[in-house]
Amino acid sequence: MTSNMPIGRATAGVTQIVLRILVCITAVILLFRLYTWGVSQNPPGFYLDESATAYNPYVVSRTGAGEFGPRFPILFQEYAEESPTYINPLTIYLLAIVFRFFPPSILVARMFAAFWMFAACLLLGVLAKRISGQRKIGIIVAGSALLTPWLFEIGRLVWDAHFSAFTVVLFLVAVYNVTSNERWNWLDIALVAGSLAVITYGYFSGRILAPMFALGLLLFATMKRRFLGILKIWLAYAVSLIPLILFNRSHSGVLTKRLWEVTYIRPAATWKEIPFQVAEFVRCYLQDQSLTPLLMTGDP
Repeated sequence: MTSNMPIGRATAGVTQIVLRILVCITAVILLFRLYTWGVSQNPPGFYLDESATAYNPYVVSRTGAGEFGPRFPILFQEYAEESPTYINPLTIYLLAIVFRFFPPSILVARMFAAFWMFAACLLLGVLAKRISGQRKIGIIVAGSALLTPWLFEIGRLVWDAHFSAFTVVLFLVAVYNVTSNERWNWLDIALVAGSLAVITYGYFSGRILAPMFALGLLLFATMKRRFLGILKIWLAYAVSLIPLILFNRSHSGVLTKRLWEVTYIRPAATWKEIPFQVAEFVRCYLQDQSLTPLLMTGDP
């Protein structure tokens, strides 16, 4: 009877762990169901860009090629125009996997988009819990992210902007993992470099954001060993950019096309125009950091 007590306690402990896991999984599923309530009708309609973003994965899931161009491209062409636009590949290929198992529909496409924003909010909570060491801090951070109107709106639309939040949080988690270790092994280096690559291939702004994040890693170069680790991360990240560089050589101007379409910066600006560009930068920066669109109006 005495010899069986440890076994019984161990079994009870395992049962409690399994029950906690099942409760957590059930809670997450119910929360996701609440988060995506009415997603196929809210926002109403299905925008043209959403249709293009959803149609390309459907075609890829059946033929391997997008609406235009070769099989398995680096970037996907949108719209048959003289000056076409291009979609980033990560969202297309991930949604194509979904369409291999589920018939294409507005509901499936928007549930896919909402999933990545939902996952980004929960992962942000996990990161907050690990940094603070307090579960309640993680819950508060995840809950506030889920209730932020801007993130909520973007997460219900089927274009690749919904994926950018997840890629950034993934990078933050990877960086926190390595900076909490004295020694960086190749797995740590691969995770950070991989997260930088995911940011780059995930959204347009990632092509400038990821290199800036890579440079920002120098803030953690507090010893020679870490500086060498950062150099290895840069090397691995540079290797991940080879397909993009080759694509740019055969499609000159495509990678920077979106930038020159939306920017107020002009390379041919005169000295008299530069102060106006600086003033415009300050105005746009303050607008981007304003809580009004984040909490009130959302994405215009």
